[in-house]
Amino acid sequence: MKFVQFTGLLLIISICSFSQNILKIQPNTTLDLNGGVILTLNDMSLDNEGTLNPAVGSGRVIFRGAGNNFIRGAGVTNFDELQIFKSGSGTLMLQVDFNIRSGVQFSGGLIDVDNHVLTLLGNAAL
Repeated sequence: MKFVQFTGLLLIISICSFSQNILKIQPNTTLDLNGGVILTLNDMSLDNEGTLNPAVGSGRVIFRGAGNNFIRGAGVTNFDELQIFKSGSGTLMLQVDFNIRSGVQFSGGLIDVDNHVLTLLGNAAL
Protein backbone atom coordinates (compact mmCIF):
# COMPACT_ATOMS: atom_id res chain seq x y z
CA MET A 1 0.00 0.00 0.00
CA LYS A 2 1.23 3.47 -0.82
CA PHE A 3 1.08 6.04 1.97
CA VAL A 4 1.50 9.77 1.50
CA GLN A 5 1.74 11.84 4.67
CA PHE A 6 1.79 15.61 5.08
CA THR A 7 2.55 16.77 8.59
CA GLY A 8 2.48 20.38 9.80
CA LEU A 9 2.88 22.18 6.49
CA LEU A 10 0.92 24.33 4.09
CA LEU A 11 0.39 22.53 0.82
CA ILE A 12 -0.89 24.56 -2.12
CA ILE A 13 -1.60 22.77 -5.35
CA SER A 14 -2.16 25.02 -8.31
CA ILE A 15 -1.77 24.15 -11.96
CA CYS A 16 -2.35 26.85 -14.58
CA SER A 17 -3.57 25.31 -17.81
CA PHE A 18 -6.72 25.01 -19.85
CA SER A 19 -7.28 21.30 -19.22
CA GLN A 20 -9.21 19.80 -16.30
CA ASN A 21 -6.95 19.86 -13.23
CA ILE A 22 -7.45 16.92 -10.89
CA LEU A 23 -5.78 15.70 -7.73
CA LYS A 24 -6.06 11.92 -8.16
CA ILE A 25 -5.57 9.54 -5.24
CA GLN A 26 -4.84 6.13 -6.78
CA PRO A 27 -6.25 2.80 -5.48
CA ASN A 28 -4.39 1.40 -2.45
CA THR A 29 -2.99 4.89 -1.66
CA THR A 30 -3.70 6.93 1.47
CA LEU A 31 -3.41 10.71 1.56
CA ASP A 32 -2.84 11.34 5.26
CA LEU A 33 -3.32 14.92 6.51
CA ASN A 34 -1.90 15.41 10.03
CA GLY A 35 -0.74 18.27 12.25
CA GLY A 36 -2.92 21.08 10.93
CA VAL A 37 -2.14 20.65 7.24
CA ILE A 38 -3.98 22.95 4.82
CA LEU A 39 -4.45 21.42 1.36
CA THR A 40 -5.61 24.06 -1.15
CA LEU A 41 -7.00 22.95 -4.50
CA ASN A 42 -7.04 26.04 -6.72
CA ASP A 43 -9.44 25.37 -9.62
CA MET A 44 -8.80 21.65 -9.14
CA SER A 45 -11.05 18.65 -8.60
CA LEU A 46 -10.55 15.67 -6.30
CA ASP A 47 -10.79 12.14 -7.71
CA ASN A 48 -10.29 9.69 -4.87
CA GLU A 49 -9.90 5.99 -5.63
CA GLY A 50 -7.81 5.44 -2.47
CA THR A 51 -8.28 6.83 1.05
CA LEU A 52 -8.65 10.38 2.34
CA ASN A 53 -9.73 9.99 5.95
CA PRO A 54 -8.12 12.54 8.33
CA ALA A 55 -8.75 12.53 12.08
CA VAL A 56 -10.51 15.34 13.95
CA GLY A 57 -8.36 18.49 14.13
CA SER A 58 -5.77 17.20 11.69
CA GLY A 59 -6.25 19.27 8.55
CA ARG A 60 -8.30 21.41 6.21
CA VAL A 61 -9.07 21.01 2.49
CA ILE A 62 -9.89 24.22 0.63
CA PHE A 63 -11.50 24.36 -2.80
CA ARG A 64 -10.91 27.81 -4.32
CA GLY A 65 -10.91 29.54 -7.68
CA ALA A 66 -13.48 30.67 -10.24
CA GLY A 67 -13.99 27.37 -12.07
CA ASN A 68 -16.37 24.49 -11.44
CA ASN A 69 -14.82 21.47 -9.74
CA PHE A 70 -15.96 18.12 -8.37
CA ILE A 71 -15.34 15.55 -5.65
CA ARG A 72 -15.66 12.00 -6.99
CA GLY A 73 -14.23 8.50 -6.79
CA ALA A 74 -14.93 5.09 -5.30
CA GLY A 75 -12.41 5.48 -2.45
CA VAL A 76 -13.02 6.43 1.19
CA THR A 77 -13.50 10.22 1.15
CA ASN A 78 -13.88 12.04 4.44
CA PHE A 79 -12.79 15.49 5.54
CA ASP A 80 -11.84 17.02 8.87
CA GLU A 81 -12.53 20.60 7.74
CA LEU A 82 -13.82 21.49 4.29
CA GLN A 83 -13.74 25.09 3.05
CA ILE A 84 -15.43 26.23 -0.14
CA PHE A 85 -13.85 29.52 -1.25
CA LYS A 86 -14.99 29.77 -4.87
CA SER A 87 -15.36 33.15 -6.59
CA GLY A 88 -18.29 34.31 -8.71
CA SER A 89 -20.51 31.41 -9.71
CA GLY A 90 -17.74 28.83 -9.20
CA THR A 91 -19.34 25.57 -8.04
CA LEU A 92 -18.10 22.53 -6.11
CA MET A 93 -20.08 19.53 -7.39
CA LEU A 94 -20.43 16.41 -5.25
CA GLN A 95 -20.38 13.10 -7.10
CA VAL A 96 -19.97 10.97 -3.95
CA ASP A 97 -21.28 10.88 -0.37
CA PHE A 98 -18.82 11.81 2.39
CA ASN A 99 -18.48 12.80 6.06
CA ILE A 100 -17.20 15.97 7.72
CA ARG A 101 -15.61 15.60 11.17
CA SER A 102 -15.03 19.22 12.32
CA GLY A 103 -16.90 21.53 9.98
CA VAL A 104 -17.70 23.13 6.65
CA GLN A 105 -16.99 26.78 5.86
CA PHE A 106 -18.67 28.49 2.93
CA SER A 107 -16.61 31.54 2.01
CA GLY A 108 -17.90 31.96 -1.53
CA GLY A 109 -19.32 30.18 -4.54
CA LEU A 110 -21.84 27.35 -4.67
CA ILE A 111 -22.04 23.69 -3.70
CA ASP A 112 -24.10 21.28 -5.79
CA VAL A 113 -24.89 18.14 -3.78
CA ASP A 114 -26.69 16.51 -6.75
CA ASN A 115 -28.61 14.00 -4.58
CA HIS A 116 -25.49 13.02 -2.61
CA VAL A 117 -25.17 13.05 1.17
CA LEU A 118 -22.75 15.29 3.06
CA THR A 119 -22.90 14.14 6.72
CA LEU A 120 -21.73 16.33 9.61
CA LEU A 121 -20.41 14.00 12.30
CA GLY A 122 -20.43 14.59 16.06
CA ASN A 123 -19.81 18.26 16.83
CA ALA A 124 -19.11 19.32 13.23
CA ALA A 125 -20.26 22.86 12.45
CA LEU A 126 -21.73 24.36 9.33
